[in-house]
Parts: sequence; structure tokens; C-alpha cells
Amino acid sequence: MTIDKPWPTRQIAHAWLTWAADRDLSKATTRLREMAESHNADAVLGIRIEVHDRTRTKASIMEGTKIATEPWFYVYGTAVRLVPTSA
Repeated sequence: MTIDKPWPTRQIAHAWLTWAADRDLSKATTRLREMAESHNADAVLGIRIEVHDRTRTKASIMEGTKIATEPWFYVYGTAVRLVPTSA
């Protein structure tokens, strides 16, 4: 564990949990970044990735019923907004 400040001249003013999900890990992380940027975050810290299986049933007259399981990636992070450190 370290107590070094990642931004020696800035401090965290606001922090909030943000998350995104997609079938593709790359898309999920991109959505997480876009979500944080849309709320004017300067960075996202402590990213956590969870994988959950989703089972879907497709019914078709021509092909019958199919059951498919696909992974979904849930990406969580702490978005932060920074301000200059007061001296």
C-alpha cells in the first residue's frame, strides 16, 4: 500500500461510482470512460471487472428453439474530479 499522491498539486474534489456493461470487454471499458467524461471526470480509479453469463432463448419457426449463453462484462470504477491543492 502506498500513500503517495498521484497528483501532488491536485486533490479530489468529488468522487462517484460509475459503471458500464457490454458483451465485449473493450466496449464496456470504453463506455465506462465515456460515461465518466460525460460527467466531467478527470480520471477513473479502482476499476473492477465482473463477468456474468446471460442466457437467452431464441425461438424461430425455421430453426426451432435455441438456448445461448454469452458472457457480459460489467466494469465499475470510481470517477473523480480534481481541483488544485490550496497551499
